[in-house]
Amino acid sequence: LWHEPTGLFLNKRLDTGGWSFRLSPTHFYPLLAKAATPNQAERMIDEHFYNPEEFWGDYILPSVARNDTAYTGRDYWRGSIWAPMNFLTYLGLRNYNLPLARADLADRSLKLLVKNWEAEGWVLENYHAETGAYPGYRSEYFYHWGALLGMINLIEKGGVAPPERML
Repeated sequence: LWHEPTGLFLNKRLDTGGWSFRLSPTHFYPLLAKAATPNQAERMIDEHFYNPEEFWGDYILPSVARNDTAYTGRDYWRGSIWAPMNFLTYLGLRNYNLPLARADLADRSLKLLVKNWEAEGWVLENYHAETGAYPGYRSEYFYHWGALLGMINLIEKGGVAPPERML
């Protein structure tokens, strides 16, 4: 549900009726459904995607905002970067006139993939949000969906047809 003061679609708790302010890349998923107006989409990107206290950094997108008390940068859902989350966010960005955000997500996703491939020959299940490397535990060294980080860049650069053209 759109929450004007926050500038994001937030989850509403069924037990209390209150808003959940724990932010993750899933808050960009309404872009997949084209649920945001163009102005809402721009606000989401300007205020949250590019916010270094939340999702922006050398390596993006952590699974929980960097300023969240749960964030560690490396524990499964406490900040590790997951390729499927980046990929779904990227597909949502394709529905809006946000070329810089698309290009930045594509470039930083590829940087994350290549860093580990060149250093260790790994395509990780998830990545440390601060170092971009193996998070230390609870991540497979070679996991199929990690390659989605490269697919984002292939789509963005025109090497692979975007999904909307395949319909």
